[in-house]
Amino acid sequence: MPLHTESVAARPVRNEHYLSPNGLFLIHYDNSGTHAVPQNFTFDPVIPDYVYSAARYLEDSYYVLRDSLGFRSPPIDNSTSPEIDIYFKQSDMYYGQTFFDQEVEPGVWTSYIELNSNLENASVFYTTGLQGLMVTCAHELFHVFQLGYKYRNSDVFYFEMSSVWFEEFMYPEINDYHSYFTDYITRWNYAINHSNLYYNNVGFNFYIDAHYSLPENNVILAVWEQMIDQNALNAIRYVLTDRGSSFENALSNWGTAQVLCSPYASDDFLYSFNDAGVLQTISFSQYPDHILTDRSATISLSASPMVSYYRINNMPNSLLSFEIVFPENTYANLICLDSAQSRVYPAGNGPVFIDGNRYSDFVLCVGTDRSNTSGSYSFSVIESNIISSLYPNPVTEGQTSYIEYILTRDHAIGNMALYDLLGRKIFSRPLKASELSAGAHQLSFPALTYPLSSGLYIVMLQTEDTRLTKKMTFFK
Repeated sequence: MPLHTESVAARPVRNEHYLSPNGLFLIHYDNSGTHAVPQNFTFDPVIPDYVYSAARYLEDSYYVLRDSLGFRSPPIDNSTSPEIDIYFKQSDMYYGQTFFDQEVEPGVWTSYIELNSNLENASVFYTTGLQGLMVTCAHELFHVFQLGYKYRNSDVFYFEMSSVWFEEFMYPEINDYHSYFTDYITRWNYAINHSNLYYNNVGFNFYIDAHYSLPENNVILAVWEQMIDQNALNAIRYVLTDRGSSFENALSNWGTAQVLCSPYASDDFLYSFNDAGVLQTISFSQYPDHILTDRSATISLSASPMVSYYRINNMPNSLLSFEIVFPENTYANLICLDSAQSRVYPAGNGPVFIDGNRYSDFVLCVGTDRSNTSGSYSFSVIESNIISSLYPNPVTEGQTSYIEYILTRDHAIGNMALYDLLGRKIFSRPLKASELSAGAHQLSFPALTYPLSSGLYIVMLQTEDTRLTKKMTFFK
């Protein structure tokens, strides 16, 4: 469904014409010959189904783009005949194409659409028949809207990934985008704007739409509004920063969602796609150099901005500490693989503690927005009991506190307590057997319901032969 940018001598000529119900589109078609549409008349005795249906798919998509999402109406090519022209044409390659027509101001174009007159061949088209026509109308019409913003050669990737996103937004029951996901899972090690990913990287738009769109302020619309004055990459950077995130963070989290598809899909996972259970996880079949077995290694990303993946296998069946070192403008998640119980740890802000008895295989998902990115990771075996985390810290009145700790072996007895700096016990509770077994644990405790003064306190976790402490700051 590409944009067609080269000069065209003349528009197609067709024998029949149909004006859409609300007068937005003039559809040109043939009933016989090379470009004839299928002669089925389910909905109207004289208007073929392809033509009748296209008119409605196009108008429905137009109103969603303009009225629901808030995109600007596309420029018109003829004030006396303002309809957008649609031509049916037989093709063995394309669902449809959008053609540049007149440049009304620098980078702003009127355009027209060619739709395939026969989408019945399942060996050529992933989605066939009227369902194929449905998503094609949405896809190509969004190109018409996009050309009313600003066209740059460098932005073609965002034209296509936005149009694939809108197919799914408009018709979520069709799932034509699954074909692009299938391609992505085996060919992913490219910059997001690389021509190999023009369609396949649509998952990035799904992710940012799900996580950064606001009521009455869709994030994809916000990017397009910024593209009037700057290229797509800079527009994405601007919008994500404005919404409290960054390009590299969104890249890494999008990549995490791509990993957490079948067989690792989890309905409860923060980053999951709607269809994660039927989509496949990332494959490393074409990237054997991204499969690592060393406890520590240096890794480099080949392009920017991009997300890349490293599968780390066969780590020790022990309690592990994981750390990474990467430069600025790089963000990483460590994904611990365990079917639908997989877990994600944001990496890079100090060590991450992992139960290697449960997880032995991992994927490191790295997003970067800088050139020549390289960094390192390391796993090390934890030899002694530790309190790995106390959060939030500082903590304020009314907040629940959580303590994460790791025990290297089973213990028979233990308790958790809170002390002030004079050694007075404020709170204590015994630990259950399940909380004293070897492995990683998390507890919450109600100390903050006690009448405390602002200041420093000591959290203590004690077993029959271990005493672990961590300072906690409390503010009233």
